[in-house]
Amino acid sequence: MKTQTEIETTYHRLIQKTLDKIVDFEVAQKRVKAAKKDGKIVGFTNGVFDLLHLGHLDSLRQAKAECDYLVVAVNKDISVKRYKGPNRPIQDEQTRAQVLASLNLVDLVVLFDEIGNDNTSTPLVRLLKPDVIAKEGYTIDKWPEAQYVASYGGKVVTLKRLKDYSSTNLIEKMKG
Repeated sequence: MKTQTEIETTYHRLIQKTLDKIVDFEVAQKRVKAAKKDGKIVGFTNGVFDLLHLGHLDSLRQAKAECDYLVVAVNKDISVKRYKGPNRPIQDEQTRAQVLASLNLVDLVVLFDEIGNDNTSTPLVRLLKPDVIAKEGYTIDKWPEAQYVASYGGKVVTLKRLKDYSSTNLIEKMKG
């Protein structure tokens, strides 16, 4: 049986391991380069991930099945408000990032604000140059990040959406 000190040490180690997965663009670029140097296939997906639910987990599982090292880019609060409205996100960006980083499926979490002319995560994708990009609900003609990944021979994966699961649906259900 573990002592209280051993339990606390393990707990703090797990928290630190989670926090170490949340990085800025520069650190993300270094870690992705290292992963590629180690022969790993690097995957990329992004989203709001507000109120993490089974649909999110299913998408992350599908994305991870396509790669060895999964980078998840999370919209910063300011971009979520622009995209989803003034009452969103429900959870702040740090909470959403920590929840994702705690998952074994996720190797790296990067917060981003939709910047650039196309209002997407394209600048981050250009910086990281993942081997695989995966997302649900987009066709390549309306998905600039995927067009870029395809331009250098990367793999584009359209994830299957798990029906009836979305944060918006959960919020509506809670209201009703």
